[in-house]
Amino acid sequence: MTDVYAFERCPFRDAAHAVADRSCVARSAARVLWPAATRAERVEVSDEGIEAWTLTRTTNDALEVLREAKVPAGRAYTAKDIVEDPHYRDREMVLKQETRDGYEVDVPGVVPKLLGTPGSIRSSAPRLGDDTDAVLGEIGFSAQDVTALRARNVVA
Repeated sequence: MTDVYAFERCPFRDAAHAVADRSCVARSAARVLWPAATRAERVEVSDEGIEAWTLTRTTNDALEVLREAKVPAGRAYTAKDIVEDPHYRDREMVLKQETRDGYEVDVPGVVPKLLGTPGSIRSSAPRLGDDTDAVLGEIGFSAQDVTALRARNVVA
């Protein structure tokens, strides 16, 4: 296998050693502050090494190796992971919401969470056309105007 270089000055015989040798990476990162253009030139090599290493492991296996090496790392969550994570629910980042048809669905919570104005979900999402009369009425359309627009399939 070709040598993998992390931060240019840490040669390794394979990507696993490049990812797991936190001390060498940390030392070289402290020594080398690359301009953005130089970092961009090297990102492909770093990405290829990390990809090659991670493709041979499960997420849990990779995280365990990195944890043992004291490399900060975490799982990239899918939407399913987020909905199933109790921490997200405890932080009200995933909420239960009843639809206007009576179904209960998971919806994203309000972000950001501010102390004085925490925000809330005041109603469920409208069905197509639920608010047409009110919205068009607010901008001056009469009930007859809205009826005519509906007859021509312009609005729901």
